[in-house]
This record gives sequence, C-alpha cells and structure tokens, in this order.
Amino acid sequence: MWHHRNDIVHECVEERLNQNESDQLKEKIVLEYEKGHKGVLPIHKHVFSEKLADLLEKAVKEKKYWLMQIAASRVCVQKISSPDHDMQGKLKKVATVPD
Repeated sequence: MWHHRNDIVHECVEERLNQNESDQLKEKIVLEYEKGHKGVLPIHKHVFSEKLADLLEKAVKEKKYWLMQIAASRVCVQKISSPDHDMQGKLKKVATVPD
C-alpha cells in the first residue's frame, strides 16, 4: 500500500516540470522528430510512426525515454558507419587459424 502511494505521489511530482524544462523537452523532441528516421537503426524506425502531437501528450518519463532511445540509436548508426568500424578486418587479424 505504501509503495502504491509513493508511486502515485512521486509520479505526480515528476510530471510537473517547470515551464522552462517542459519547453526544452518539447523542443528536443520536435528537433529529433523532424530529423526523421534517417540515421536510426531499423529496429527503432517504428517510433516515428506515431504522430508528433500524440508523442508530445505523453508522460514525461515516456518522452524522455523516446529521446534517449532515438539518441542512442543515432549514435549506434554513426559508430557502425564510421571507417574505424571494420569488425571483419579486426577479427581476421586476431582470429586467424594458426598454420
């Protein structure tokens, strides 16, 4: 019972961002949404199927999760696409069969 009460109380507190924080969060979401799914892993492209207006109506936790998910996906794609990401070449050097 106490945990249930705390979840309700703390969820309400977390949902109340000050106006500046709320505006910043909205701005970040809009920027990422406008970039689109290009540069995102295929597994995360589905998150752009949701309308922006619906996304902005979600709870703070969900909006922050959406942003983190997209940011992580973009970083992953950048690392995969970088010239240093030659995993096969590295494995061939290390994992060769001895003579």
